[in-house]
Amino acid sequence: MPIEKDREEASDDDGQRPRNEPQLEAIRREVQRLAEMLDALNGDDPSALDDIEAASPISFEQGRAAEAARMYKERRLRDQFLPSNLFADPAWDMLLDLYKAHYRRSDVSICSLCLASCVPTTTAHRWIDTMEDAKLFKRTCDQRDRRRVFIELTEGARLAMDRYFDRLALIRNEGA
Repeated sequence: MPIEKDREEASDDDGQRPRNEPQLEAIRREVQRLAEMLDALNGDDPSALDDIEAASPISFEQGRAAEAARMYKERRLRDQFLPSNLFADPAWDMLLDLYKAHYRRSDVSICSLCLASCVPTTTAHRWIDTMEDAKLFKRTCDQRDRRRVFIELTEGARLAMDRYFDRLALIRNEGA
């Protein structure tokens, strides 16, 4: 099995410690997040839910995460039909990504957030700094690897996003 072989190669044979299982799990989650982001960029139907999600009842947290993911997919879909440079809104893309991650209880690295913004890395870093100065984002160190930094919404930003999605639901229900 390839994973077992990788573990053996990472063990004491070369004098290094074996990889820590929590670190491997964190890497798996990050890869899954990036795969979902790529799917969102390439998907043709932004309103389509996964079969599993559609078949089972969802919690408030799952619903909010799914709504943020749907909105992000819709924004990326627009790029397939109109020039994307006309509609760049990295701050909103980052807010949606962090909001979704909050309710999925997943960590978002700076690198991942830069990818979610769909702008050059230097531009994304400036936006992260701007959002942090505005008290919407906060940085936290990875407890397992102090070299990595995660970004998350502040409590005030999350509450503002909750109110936004509450109001959005009311508007959509009025039109139904």
